[in-house]
Amino acid sequence: MLAQFGISLDANNKMTIDENTFKKSDMTKVQNFFKDYSLSVSTNVSLVDHYLTSMAKNANGYTSAGMYNVQGVSQFNDFI
Repeated sequence: MLAQFGISLDANNKMTIDENTFKKSDMTKVQNFFKDYSLSVSTNVSLVDHYLTSMAKNANGYTSAGMYNVQGVSQFNDFI
């Protein structure tokens, strides 16, 4: 997706920008991409915060192995 704006990662996983491609890009599309991406990240962070706060208040929310023990929340086990 970012390649269309001239943004990519080099061999060392550092972000690089092709200045000419970037300058030729539709800046409305660039702004919308980053706005949508930041909204997605913000939403996911809020969900994680909500679940962590809820579980912290509930002593039965964790197993002895530190995994969530609440129905519907197990999808976050791989991220925490």
